[in-house]
Amino acid sequence: MKLSNLGILARSLACSILLSGLPVVAAADTVRVGGTGAALGGMKLLAEAFEEQHPEIRVEVLPSLGSGGGIRALSEGDLDFSLSARALKEEEASKGLTATPYARSPLVIIANETVPQDDISLDQLVAIYTGRTTQWDDGTHVRVVTRQPSETDVKVQRDFSPEMASAVDTLMQREGLIVARSDQKNADLIETTPGSIGVASLAQIVSENRRVKLLTFEGVEPTAGLAADLNNTFAKTFSIVVRDDISNPAQRFLDFVYSPDGQEILRASSHYVELD
Repeated sequence: MKLSNLGILARSLACSILLSGLPVVAAADTVRVGGTGAALGGMKLLAEAFEEQHPEIRVEVLPSLGSGGGIRALSEGDLDFSLSARALKEEEASKGLTATPYARSPLVIIANETVPQDDISLDQLVAIYTGRTTQWDDGTHVRVVTRQPSETDVKVQRDFSPEMASAVDTLMQREGLIVARSDQKNADLIETTPGSIGVASLAQIVSENRRVKLLTFEGVEPTAGLAADLNNTFAKTFSIVVRDDISNPAQRFLDFVYSPDGQEILRASSHYVELD
């Protein structure tokens, strides 16, 4: 069939649909979101609830880009907004980007479900990081899973105390270290590696329904309320980063994030949201 005939056929079909009275379904607007992996689970829960209320808008939450990768993608126009676990750098802010905190999450100690221990002390964690402790009480080999030295989770651990900073530096020099390239891979490895231990944000573990053991730290239960103290260095803040020209569909989704319904979804998935 010639192209001209195809065009005539397409117009004829369109007219037939209109004359038949059948509804014409418009393509949904798409909002693209990406950034730090630790915030993606909560954002997916928000997106699902938003789409139920607004089927004309689709929210696509991309796999982990990291805070920096998300900010770059946003500045290049590939995202409608990004998620960051760090403050904007000067050069990023100079591109017309603004970051607004929307939730905090404590970092928690997580372990493979085979680990026989339910609580860990700072001294024990330091001993594991420095290699002085290599086995659990049942003889299982201790496997530490960590992120790259430049990642926020590692920086947060260093800021916890001078003793912890020294232990982290020693850990990074050890041979055979398991280094995860994303927050999701970090959780994957701890889920599947017997005897493994690591650190993750509580919000990620809960929102992604991860099958890991949450250890108490110095006897303290891991809860979202630990992030209430803004001076608590063992926690991190999630921010939404936007450009000045944010689209209407993206703004509608952001309005939902900060709405009572959105805030309740975040609370239910262990995000601390009372930031004022």
